[in-house]
Amino acid sequence: MMTGDRWLTLVELAGYSKLSHSKLCRMVQNGDIPASRIASPWRFDAREIEIWMKSQG
Repeated sequence: MMTGDRWLTLVELAGYSKLSHSKLCRMVQNGDIPASRIASPWRFDAREIEIWMKSQG
């Protein structure tokens, strides 16, 4: 994973995954990607995202 921080912001995940902000928002709303709300913005557990990305082929 490219970050030492365990939690990624939506902007960080968009840069890492090469997916657009709007695509990621739709994926979160549909439950297609692991995400958590911490305070108000969505956060993404870096370890879970790494596992999820590997499972996507």
